[in-house]
Amino acid sequence: MKFHIYLTLAIILFATALVPAAEGYHAKVKEKMFEGECKIWVTDLNGKYVAGDKEFHPCNDGTTLDIDTKSKDKYMLHATTIGEIDAKIRGPFNTDTCYIVEGNSGSLRLEPYDDC
Repeated sequence: MKFHIYLTLAIILFATALVPAAEGYHAKVKEKMFEGECKIWVTDLNGKYVAGDKEFHPCNDGTTLDIDTKSKDKYMLHATTIGEIDAKIRGPFNTDTCYIVEGNSGSLRLEPYDDC
């Protein structure tokens, strides 16, 4: 009788190992500011934080930030600098996106980009 319990557990563990992890949409942002720090994040349609930066960081090194939304729900992309009063907001999206952040601390641009 114990053999059946172990066999059942082994089958369940094996089956769950084969199920792929759920992956959401990706918002990629190329960081090409002249100077300054930025913060880039994703929210749901209600404005609730989903993923991305929680702190400001240098955005002038040309790296590409890849934010996994971890769901297939629509999302909004936000970007701001320390000098900006309001965040730049793009969306809603229900697919992967690619944007570039340019400018400086007082003048941020968040535009669609083809080369992420």
